Amino acid sequence: MAKATQGELPPALVTLLGAIIDRELAVRLSEVMAAAGRCIERLAGINLVALEPNEAGEGSADLALWEKTAPAVGEMVVAVNELCAVIDASFPPSRSRASLFGEDGSDQRAEYEAAAVFRTIGPLIQKEVAEVGALMRRPELLSSPWSLLSELQRLRADIRARVSDGVYLSAAALGPVSREEVVPGFGQEVLRALSFRGTASALRRTASQRLETGTVGARLAKTLEEDFEAFTTMPAWRHVKIETKRSMLELRSRLTRLAGEGETGVGEVREAAEPMLAMLEATSFELSRSLLIAHDREARHLALRRAEQAELHLTLGTGAAGWALDAAFEAATPLRGCNEHVDQLMREASKLAVGELPESELMPLAAEFAAALSRLDL
Repeated sequence: MAKATQGELPPALVTLLGAIIDRELAVRLSEVMAAAGRCIERLAGINLVALEPNEAGEGSADLALWEKTAPAVGEMVVAVNELCAVIDASFPPSRSRASLFGEDGSDQRAEYEAAAVFRTIGPLIQKEVAEVGALMRRPELLSSPWSLLSELQRLRADIRARVSDGVYLSAAALGPVSREEVVPGFGQEVLRALSFRGTASALRRTASQRLETGTVGARLAKTLEEDFEAFTTMPAWRHVKIETKRSMLELRSRLTRLAGEGETGVGEVREAAEPMLAMLEATSFELSRSLLIAHDREARHLALRRAEQAELHLTLGTGAAGWALDAAFEAATPLRGCNEHVDQLMREASKLAVGELPESELMPLAAEFAAALSRLDL
């Protein structure tokens, strides 16, 4: 069996595979991991944004919709079928020599877990890719591009999540690793999610301030429409749920109308915009609870440790408390958008030379920051 190309696999995963003593098993695992990486990459590369309508309405029945979505559907089917073929070849039901009693990190345990995981995942993603093909045979989706895109987006995310789970669980049988270290493309997904959460938080704060201080409804509506338009051009926006994108189009159209009406009141603009701000907050919360939970816990742990070091320096009078607290705020930067109180403290700290503050000011600041980090529900 030819050895799989590992150039596209994360370095930590390549290291784990290279440490397997049973080289025949290493080759089979490498083949599956490489195929899983290609599947993840192909699914991520499917450009559903290009298929999104420019208006929030459903439109009318149009066979061109099928023609436009067919390449995306075909790409998903091919990506999954190729992975399943490699799984079947590498871990057929009668092939495994695994034992339930292998020690952690042993080749026997790695083979058992990899075989069990991928044999379980294979039929599941085949079932989901069959659902993708079935979309093309559902007449009710013919005139509903938003519904069709929503289904495609959901199924793509589900398939990708299952494949990522397979890679992570199999790699974890070889050694203690994180998802970001071994799942192809996971690090980029985390970065995009962080970008979205941070920008969405800034947008909500700015929009809320505008709604509180605005006095001319038409001008406020125009300003908010421009803010929302800029927000939707960010790369992470392509991963937002289709339903949210449609709602954003509806909102922007409504704000444009309100901006053109001379008698528009601030209350009308607030009524139009606030549901979207709540939707963006819910999206950020969902990302924090799913994709970013491990990342946030690690960032919180480091920031909290630095804040506690600052408090200890203050107690001992070493003179290094300012440096430690400044390092705590720096460590918490990846948490932007996770919690408004923590964000507020970081904004205030960014205006100060924390490292040069007198101890009388450092003590309450360090205590408040440590308490805020400790209260994060992660």
